[in-house]
Order: sequence, then C-alpha cells, then structure tokens
Amino acid sequence: MVTKFNIKINAPSYSSLDVDENQSVAIQFVCNKDNKEILKSARKEIVDVVNKITPSYIKIIDDIESFVFAQIDNSVAISNNVTVIPLGKLGGFSNKLILVANQDDDEFAPSIDEINSRLDAVDQSFNKLRELSKQIIGKVIDLPNEDQKKLENNNTLRLLINKFEPNTIEIKLFQNKDGPSDDEIYLRGLKKEVTSAIDDIERAIEDIKNYEVASKYNISIAFPTKLLPRLIGQKGANLNAIRDEFDVKIDVSEDNKEEETSIKLTGLKTNVDECDKKLQALKKKWLDEKTISLFIEQKYHRKMIGPSGVYVNRLQDRYNVSIRFPYEDSEGDKNQVIIRGPSRGVAKVEEELKELYQFEKENGVKDSIKVPANVLPRVIGKEGETINDISRYRY
Repeated sequence: MVTKFNIKINAPSYSSLDVDENQSVAIQFVCNKDNKEILKSARKEIVDVVNKITPSYIKIIDDIESFVFAQIDNSVAISNNVTVIPLGKLGGFSNKLILVANQDDDEFAPSIDEINSRLDAVDQSFNKLRELSKQIIGKVIDLPNEDQKKLENNNTLRLLINKFEPNTIEIKLFQNKDGPSDDEIYLRGLKKEVTSAIDDIERAIEDIKNYEVASKYNISIAFPTKLLPRLIGQKGANLNAIRDEFDVKIDVSEDNKEEETSIKLTGLKTNVDECDKKLQALKKKWLDEKTISLFIEQKYHRKMIGPSGVYVNRLQDRYNVSIRFPYEDSEGDKNQVIIRGPSRGVAKVEEELKELYQFEKENGVKDSIKVPANVLPRVIGKEGETINDISRYRY
C-alpha cells in the first residue's frame, strides 16, 4: 500500500496492540500536501480490509507460553489459509497468539462453521506446544538498577546465556513478567535451566560487586606448544579476540620448549571457566586435524571439481574439510590435491575422491578422429540412431 499510493504509513507498536484496554488504535498517514486526495483512497482501502475481518474470523489463544512461539509449525495454518500472529512475543509481555482466517478476494464468504473448523484445526495443531509450556517457568530476581548496568556492560551475561542450549532460557534485564522494571531481572525457560541460571547470576552479581577481588580468580591450563602460533595468530590477533570475547587476561608462558606450554587465565570465574572451555575445544579440534596429499592426474581435475566448483564444494560442506586442487599455472607438482580438516572427514573425502578418480580414468577417456564430411550423415544416421549405437558399444 505504501508503494501503491506513494505515502508513508506509521502503524501502532505491537506493545500497544497487546493492551486489552485499548479499544482503538491510531494509524498515521503521511504524504506531500499536494497529494491529500490520495490519503482518502488509502484510508478507504484500510477501512475496507478491516471491515472484512469480523470477530468471527479471529481466534485468540493465550494458554501457550510465548517462550515456545519460536517452535510454532505453520504447516496446518498454511493449509487452512490461516495467519498466525505471535502478538505476545512481538509485544513482549503476554502469551497472546492471534489466529486470523483469511478470505481470498475471488471466493465466496465461508460459513461460520467453516471458519470455526479452520481455526480449530490450527488451534489443535499447537497441542504439543501446550505440553511443552507446562515445563516453562518464570522467575524474578531483585537487583538494583546500577548493579544490572554492571552486568549489562561486561561479557558475563552473554557468556551465561551461551552456556545453555538455544531456545531453552531467556534473561531480561530491567524487567519482570509484566513489563519494564528498573530493579528486577526476569528469567524464563525450562525449569532446569532457569534454576541453574539463577545460581549463576547470583554468583556473577557477587563477583561484580566485589570486582577487585573476584577478577583475580585464575587457573592455568596446558596447551600444545606446536599449536601456539595458531592460537596467537598474526600479530596476536586471535589471542586478542579471545581476550575480548571473554573479558579475561591471558598470559602465555615464555618457557615453551616442552611439548605443552602453560597458559594462565585471569578474570571473573564465570568468564575464566567459559574461556577455558573455548581453549579446550580449540585444542581438541586442532589436534584432530589432518592434512594429506592425494595423487590425481591434473587432466581429471576440472571434471572432479565440477561447474563452478559444485562437486568439490559439496564434499567440503558435507565433511567440513578444505580441498585444494592446484592451479593450472601453479609451480610444483600439479597432480597433488591437498585435503585438510577433521581426521574422519579427511578419510571420507579421500575415499570418495579416489573412487571418483578411478571412475574418471575408466570412463573419461577422450580421443579425436577425423571423419570426411561427405560420410558424416551416414555416421550419424537417421535421428542420430547410428552414432547412438556406437556410443553404447563396449569394447
């Protein structure tokens, strides 16, 4: 409608629509003063649309936690031509789910029974979410505004949330279950996660209040010396990024003549523990990485790579590896293909490339012969019959 009438429309906020006491809403139209007549047409079109959506076309659901709205499956709604509006999630403070039965312009108005049947079918498709909602709890923690700001301004809160699986918990500062609140924190999610998060937050709050002492917490871990250059990165870029991510101090021992080097992590306990997990994961990943060189004659490279790299990219994505075919003008051995990545993935790719290489050697032979132009029609045959017979012949 904005494009159609070349105007600007300011719609009401979702939060204002989620207030039961509001019996009407304001929609603002903006245009050049020379186009005032266009506003009348735009207003009329909106009024016509609204008038078609009578209360019988709408169903409001409020017995499903908005926390699980992200898991809504719209397939039943689509098949019944029903729009699902997660108003509670959009507005931020309720469990309202709005179902609207749509009507195409070229169809007759459905009966009340037909509308109810479509809305009920969509409603019942959410029963699994109703069961999941029973596992959702909400808790409010009292915390002064200033302390919340400290929690907000460092990486601790983000690290706390990252400890949990996605869509299992949400933590909202300056809010309770009903909306904004200066001195409260609202936690909502699966009971186990919320209970654990409360303990973590209370510990983090105490650490922040006693930052001078708490920030001196430290542990030392052993890291393979051969992997240090990769961990540190060019001009320390990788290590600095990890420091910033976890807001910790990282000291690498200069005594790195042994197989493993000591790395000291210092900071708030939550941050240090999460940084330790990150470094352990990197160590495990890098130690498992393997690089091999596979002999494949260069004349088969183009076919094995595929158009725009489609075949090699498919293997790289499937097994999370890097496959490097040498350039045609590169120096060195042009028949060596380098595969690098997790050992299991490298082994799988090596196996598949060997099979493909063998197939191309057996079936990808090309040769050229000269055929006099005057006999070409006989070689090709009627509708290509003769040459097709030749192509099917096996020696």
